[in-house]
Amino acid sequence: MTSVLFVRHVEHVLQHEQLLGRTHDAPFTDSAYWQLTRLTRSLRHEAVAAVHSSPRRRAWETAEDIAGPHHIAVELRSELDELDFGDWSGRCFGELADDPQWQSWNAKRGESCPPHGESMRALQDRMLVYIAELAETYPRQTLICVTHAEPIRVLILHACGMELDEFARIEISPGSITRMKLLSGAGRPRFQLEARPA
Repeated sequence: MTSVLFVRHVEHVLQHEQLLGRTHDAPFTDSAYWQLTRLTRSLRHEAVAAVHSSPRRRAWETAEDIAGPHHIAVELRSELDELDFGDWSGRCFGELADDPQWQSWNAKRGESCPPHGESMRALQDRMLVYIAELAETYPRQTLICVTHAEPIRVLILHACGMELDEFARIEISPGSITRMKLLSGAGRPRFQLEARPA
């Protein structure tokens, strides 16, 4: 059984104003440095085989801090990248509020898709393939994977047997840790939440 600790990157200054997606990054807030300290302290005693990160700067800077005490180089993985928000990338949430496509996507994530972007279904499939690889490559080991809210959210929805339209029921806070146990084997990956997101 493989243990994976999925960490959402710490808070940045545009967290509640702009949908950064895969565009630019923003500086961390003052609270983010407290979050980094808490993460580093809480994870420093884990016996970690690898630290993986999304290629977004806000993720890999979080991962670098976490990896420091373990003396492990962070490995960037495209599978952990943010959902591709397509034409919405970099837009302010206030601008998007009246967009019918935005409203539809937030009501029916299982059916809708950002314009010229990636669907939640495609993201979930991407993450399921990734964790199946982790289970095969790191049997009986522990990994830390630093990513974004949506990649973690789709895994929790799958583990709980919930529909993608229920996404709003799953809160993934900046700097939170979600522990999962992966079970290797043929076919669709099997896994379970080890604990609630912290």
